[in-house]
Amino acid sequence: MRNCDGETNPNFLLSWAPGLMRCPWSQIEPEARTAIGWHHDYTRLRVLPFGGSDLMRQPAYVYEAIRAVDDALLDVDAHQARVQQEADEKAKADLEQAQRDRDRENRRRGR
Repeated sequence: MRNCDGETNPNFLLSWAPGLMRCPWSQIEPEARTAIGWHHDYTRLRVLPFGGSDLMRQPAYVYEAIRAVDDALLDVDAHQARVQQEADEKAKADLEQAQRDRDRENRRRGR
């Protein structure tokens, strides 16, 4: 990732926004990174931080952290679905408008 090795890239021309020159991972709090790691380990590997694979046998804060990450991922998925649906609707409307314009032009030319 850009600038995660501690060196800045002289080709990265964002002098107007120096905050964007930071490594993206440096912007995530360590606690959030831990929760994301727990969620990943549980959903992909069925491994939990205090052993075993039964989430109900973990401390409540582990369950809540995994649940919070899962909820955030669901929100991201829902947002992406809405954005995709809006893009699809716009593309369909643009296509229909182009068809109407073409039909109108063909009628004007007498075809």
